[in-house]
Amino acid sequence: MCAALSKFLIEWRQHAPYNKDEDFIFASPKLDGKQPMWGQTMNANFVKPAAVALGLIAEDERFGWHCFRHSLSTWANDATGDITIPQTMLRHSDPTMTMHYTHGIFSKALAAQHLLMDQLLASASESAP
Repeated sequence: MCAALSKFLIEWRQHAPYNKDEDFIFASPKLDGKQPMWGQTMNANFVKPAAVALGLIAEDERFGWHCFRHSLSTWANDATGDITIPQTMLRHSDPTMTMHYTHGIFSKALAAQHLLMDQLLASASESAP
């Protein structure tokens, strides 16, 4: 675990209602902290409402933990240019699977489209009589 994540979790624990060493970091308030909160509950009560509030998704859009895997893979591949980095992070045995999770960056695709059009238009004007 990287130092930034460790620091965040330590800070989170200080504010959590269940904050002893033996407590779950994301403990279920319904179960008096004796069990962790379910991932679906965390998503429905905290993560999806935050994404809606930030304007990342619409209220009626599907949004779950799987979206994070796609985002992580896309970001890690873009940041490093090395498909084995997201492959390792997602724990895939085959990089082909990781490629299904990795998407293009729209701004880069748009920039490439502009470059192509500039070159096409330049060559068209050069060959025009």
